[in-house]
Amino acid sequence: MKISKYNSVLFDCDGVILNSNIIKTDAFKSIFVPFGDTIANEMVEYHISNGGISRYEKINYFINTYIKNKDDNYRENLRIELLNNFTKIVKEKLISSEVCGDLKLLKKSTINSNWLIISGGDQKELNYAFMKKNISTLFEGGVFGSPSTKFEIIKREISRNNIVEPVLFLGDSKLDFEVAKFFNFDFIFVTQWTEFNNWKIFFKNKKEVTIVDSPSSILKL
Repeated sequence: MKISKYNSVLFDCDGVILNSNIIKTDAFKSIFVPFGDTIANEMVEYHISNGGISRYEKINYFINTYIKNKDDNYRENLRIELLNNFTKIVKEKLISSEVCGDLKLLKKSTINSNWLIISGGDQKELNYAFMKKNISTLFEGGVFGSPSTKFEIIKREISRNNIVEPVLFLGDSKLDFEVAKFFNFDFIFVTQWTEFNNWKIFFKNKKEVTIVDSPSSILKL
């Protein structure tokens, strides 16, 4: 693969740039344990099955599924409380999470490409973590996340000419693949830290998808 041909290179964050999927899975279980182990485990399963979707959507799902009989004021206060609890757990742990190797070497191979983060993670949280890890400057196109969805972010950045074809998207979830397919981007699936357990079956007959262990593995293609 000639990665230098791409004008824009988009990266998911959790499971691609940072080894942070497990951090968020543990955080989701933690905030739902007060509602019982059964609900906590069901929410973890929902979280993993919907990788790439923001915490806002997942917590809304919890409220609408398990707290639907409570009044609106209670539901809204609980939604805010759960979001705050999740953020408290995740924010500092992201700073200590592992960064994928050889990012700077990969950057040199795409010196004329515009790099962007397109994540389901909270945008303010991501920018804070990237600044603390001193990797923000690698992503000159911007670090973008929720509450906007990946579809919304990409549509907006295309309209701003911040994403220009040809485009490569690196992700570790089914949603990332669906996003890339929707916009007709080339797609690389990154396996190293993915929580998409059925990816081998899902991608078995999708010859258009390149599969690598980590972003730096592209340099060996």
